[in-house]
Amino acid sequence: MFPYGSSVAWKRKGNNVLFYYVALGVVSLFLLLLFQSGLTLSDKLLLGGTLTIGIIKASYYYSLRKKSYIQFHEDRLEIAQIPLLKSKQINYNQIHNVVMVNNDMLTLNMVDGSEETIYRDKLTDVSFNRVKGILVDQLGPRSAYF
Repeated sequence: MFPYGSSVAWKRKGNNVLFYYVALGVVSLFLLLLFQSGLTLSDKLLLGGTLTIGIIKASYYYSLRKKSYIQFHEDRLEIAQIPLLKSKQINYNQIHNVVMVNNDMLTLNMVDGSEETIYRDKLTDVSFNRVKGILVDQLGPRSAYF
């Protein structure tokens, strides 16, 4: 199991998202009050929805340090996707080759022509290098494009 990298970066991103949505809510509230005599039910729902989305996104980023980004199994690997989607499961025999792009990401080229990407900035440097090592062990000559 390889968890998401730097918890400080994810906490900062969560703080930025929370600040953005709170600022958006405050500005929207100010503009609505400026141009209307009061808030209608739809205005309250819009403001409440905006703040709720902001809180949900921020809590997602805060919890990333506890979640796994990549998991290796005997016959497959799992790469976490965006929230609410199940992890992408890839069988090793579906991988045609692995290519390192600009030392920032690993691209898994599939037999069917599709691609999956492992991003370096979502892992620590040590974890990223260990992931590369495991892929070399699992794929052999198909991982020769590093």
